[in-house]
Amino acid sequence: MQRLNRRLEELNGEESSEGTLAKLMEVKLHLNMEMDKEERYWEQRARVNWLQMGNKNTSFFHKSASQRRRINRIRGLHRIDGSAAANEKEIEEIALTYFTDLFESRGVEDVTHILSGVKSCISESMNQSLTAPYTETDIIEALKGMGPKKATDFDGFPAIFYQKFWHIIGKDTSNFCLEVLNHGHSLHEINRTLVVLIPKAATPTNLKNFRPISLCIVIYKIIAKSAANRLQKVLEECIDDSQSAFVPGRLIINNVLLAYEVLHSLKNKRSRQKGFMALKLDMSKAYDRVEWPFIKGVMSKLGFAKIFIELIIRCLNSVWYSILINEKEGSSFSSTRGLRQGDPLSPYLILFCGEGLSALMRLACQEKKISGANVCRASPTITHLMFTNDCILFREVSNRGVNVLKDILMEYEACLGNSNVTDHDRNLVFQALGSIKYISQGGKEVFIKAILQTIPTYTMSCFLLPKSFCSELENIMSSFWWNKSNGKRGMHWCTWKALSVSKEAGGMGFRDLKFFNISLLAKQGWRLLRNPNSLLVRTLKAKYYKDSDFLKSELGNLPSFTWKSLWAEKGLLLKGLGWRIEMDRRFLFGTTNGFLEMKRLMVKTQPLIKI
Repeated sequence: MQRLNRRLEELNGEESSEGTLAKLMEVKLHLNMEMDKEERYWEQRARVNWLQMGNKNTSFFHKSASQRRRINRIRGLHRIDGSAAANEKEIEEIALTYFTDLFESRGVEDVTHILSGVKSCISESMNQSLTAPYTETDIIEALKGMGPKKATDFDGFPAIFYQKFWHIIGKDTSNFCLEVLNHGHSLHEINRTLVVLIPKAATPTNLKNFRPISLCIVIYKIIAKSAANRLQKVLEECIDDSQSAFVPGRLIINNVLLAYEVLHSLKNKRSRQKGFMALKLDMSKAYDRVEWPFIKGVMSKLGFAKIFIELIIRCLNSVWYSILINEKEGSSFSSTRGLRQGDPLSPYLILFCGEGLSALMRLACQEKKISGANVCRASPTITHLMFTNDCILFREVSNRGVNVLKDILMEYEACLGNSNVTDHDRNLVFQALGSIKYISQGGKEVFIKAILQTIPTYTMSCFLLPKSFCSELENIMSSFWWNKSNGKRGMHWCTWKALSVSKEAGGMGFRDLKFFNISLLAKQGWRLLRNPNSLLVRTLKAKYYKDSDFLKSELGNLPSFTWKSLWAEKGLLLKGLGWRIEMDRRFLFGTTNGFLEMKRLMVKTQPLIKI
């Protein structure tokens, strides 16, 4: 850009002529293109995905990128003996030793017992669809499903490069991917991975306090995602009901509701009854310690075709790593175990690891070593609920019960290669928010909609929040919206209610949290109607509406807070809509127009209960 600026100054100093004017226009055109490139570069470096291109806020991008660099910089690490190392070469050696050891297989114990509890459930027709020859359509579908501007690996080409220039490079890329998928071509040359360390605590000095994120080459991710897209279609048939994450047709929120329901039931049991306990486990470094033979054994027992399993294993054992320390790439090394957080296959393969624990729990139930928990007599027995890396176990309180769980966990650890220890994550988002003062008013709008109003979504999907609490959250957002750039309190020119109106009607289109809460709970109610065979529905039905259905259910005795929330939402909707079962889906999936229509309908309704 400096060269173009100098050339522009030279042309401005020359005499005016048609030739000079043409050169001047050409230089200005190239200068604008270079400025756009710089803008995009710093936007990607800042990793501010919620701020749209076109804001031309390079100053904000620079400050965000600098802030991220300061937070992510490793200033020192502790050795095994406790001594500190601040030299970058020493830090690199510590990291290399740590991850080489972490990704080195320890071998697995005899898995015969654990696999005896895994049921074969993949049919011949499923295997035919899994092993059918891949086509260019599969490759394009995988590419379209990738984030366009995710962090890139060694080659520096993000997915958007392939998406935008597929008409030029598509044929060669597709042919290479199909050679790997259909003819067993080697993955070694494209399966290089950069390990980036994201701190989980302020100024960490121990590598256990970093989250390793794997940056895979996009071509490899296309291949892996093509296989993952096929695998995803059969997961519901082979993954236990206790796992709800990453399985199509299930939501992780289902297990949250179930866990709360079980805990509520245990809390209200009569004192004479035997006591139950809930044991919360956090499987530290769950992805990194997974043993590949265990995954292969579980998939084989589930009934997956040998050729499909071999494709998955080739994706795992062809990887080699380099660690990025303070933006410098270290030495390369290979691995013999572990899944990468960044590999499209990893979320699904970790489910097969969870099947090992489910198998052991099933075997223990069959042998009457454990009994699990019931929310009522007719409800399904729940022994455990899994949340990817986390798990909750339910068991009666006794020495024998504790010892059985201990034996199960030890066997699971020996087969999977996973230690069960507590590993508390700390949120560093507040440190990055120091750059928010540089956001323009348009940036504030995007930040409120994309960040602030999505934070309570998870809670609102389970509980009906008090109106006063929703108003308090909206007051915080309103203050942020009207505050001046220097942090001083600004004039509130209109109410938050006026801002919550759609842009077409003169507002800003912000969510009304009260009705957004109702909409999310209505979505849960809709799922209770549409998924009658899920573990959550079978449990709630057995306890609250055994001889009826959700629409005709009663509140019941000693209801949990989650059921109160779902039931209150059901009552509000049915009263406002005149018992119309054909509920407008716009209410259920959070569109702005849906909120506005719900507002108009709910004006005349009153809550059936107060929470």
